Amino acid sequence: MSEPAELERWFPAGADWTPAVGETFGAGGATGEVTEVDAPHRLAWTFNGELYSFDLSGDEGDCLLVFTHVFDDRARAAQTATGWDAYLSRLEAHLDGGFLSEEEAHEPWEQVHGQMTVR
Repeated sequence: MSEPAELERWFPAGADWTPAVGETFGAGGATGEVTEVDAPHRLAWTFNGELYSFDLSGDEGDCLLVFTHVFDDRARAAQTATGWDAYLSRLEAHLDGGFLSEEEAHEPWEQVHGQMTVR
């Protein structure tokens, strides 16, 4: 999930990272820093001044991913949530052995954005 070749299949931008605590990386013209690594359970980083993390837990073949993105621009909340909905749908397809293009993932943008706006 955090390997550069894997990220390219679903994440908004590839990151050329190890990742290791304190490591800095660039993606999409912005800079990030890895803040926490507890493989394979937790990966946290800052990117463009915002906080992100992946937390994995599970047992007996099941796995739960909790993705967190902390930002303070409430006006951007629906747009950001809609974007992550699209990218996480790409992850789901990837984990199922398939591929969902960025364009296909964004096809339901207006519908999902409308749902996020009323929440």
